[in-house]
Amino acid sequence: MAEIVETTIQKDTKVCITGWHVLRVLIGLLLLISAGTKAHMLATQPTLAEGFLQSRWFQISVVEFELAFSVWLFVGLMPRVTSCVALVCFTVFTIVSAAKFISGAESCHCFGAVTTPPIHTMLLDLTIIGLLIVFRPQGMVFQWTAYRQELLELKRFRWVGLVAVIWLVLAVPATHAMMSVTKNDLAELGTEFIGAGGKKTVLLQPEKWVGIEFPLFSRFIRPEDSEILKQGTWNVLLIYTDCQNCLQMVSELEANKVERIAIVVVPSHTNEVPDSYFPLFLLDNRNDWFVTTPCVVKLTEGVCVVIGDHVTE
Repeated sequence: MAEIVETTIQKDTKVCITGWHVLRVLIGLLLLISAGTKAHMLATQPTLAEGFLQSRWFQISVVEFELAFSVWLFVGLMPRVTSCVALVCFTVFTIVSAAKFISGAESCHCFGAVTTPPIHTMLLDLTIIGLLIVFRPQGMVFQWTAYRQELLELKRFRWVGLVAVIWLVLAVPATHAMMSVTKNDLAELGTEFIGAGGKKTVLLQPEKWVGIEFPLFSRFIRPEDSEILKQGTWNVLLIYTDCQNCLQMVSELEANKVERIAIVVVPSHTNEVPDSYFPLFLLDNRNDWFVTTPCVVKLTEGVCVVIGDHVTE
């Protein structure tokens, strides 16, 4: 009887060991892919959203953590502690995905520019949490003495050093690429950088335009069109033609027959020009453009006086 019990325990332990080793490698690959796609997005696109969680520094920190933790998982140090850290990590990921799902976000941006519905990433995170609970490392017990023993084992500096070296090899060029996007500031527009494919890309920052002449006049709107907007007061709408809120605003203004409205169409993936009786201006499509839309710039004699998201009298 004792032999049967011993055999069963050994069999279960072997399954858990095999499951944990496979699982940690798969989680490491997932984190590496996530970090790579986010790093590519940050290296080729500006950060449009506001707030700490959407700030460039915070997102870069997330990329660096995912890179470091993926390397740690591949090496396989401190399995008990690593398993607990992974549980906490994916619990946080689940909460973030759930919050974005509740807020109605189209993508959680967990994989950079790849559109990933928050509900999908939330289910993936929950699945990983379940697998982490089932496939625990050998001798996984929730006792401080066990974790203390693993921490003491970190005296094997050669393995920790290996993790650090691999992480630096990945992190240093990634950080340089992610930060290089903000090197060339243009005071009159916002930020200019080289985007994907080597194409010049401009992040418009209208909040910096108050009190100066509408900066799109001189370089990106034809002189004859600029002269029209320099006369009197105008509300200039910056829109994407694939932005539903933008098109709805234009339709409402047309229905109410609001005057002194001009539309600046920002090139997008569709590159369609809407039908409108308002004066219509097109930005130079030789550049890529980013701006939070709809954006309304009120001009008085060509000078920006108000920046907002609705038309003012």
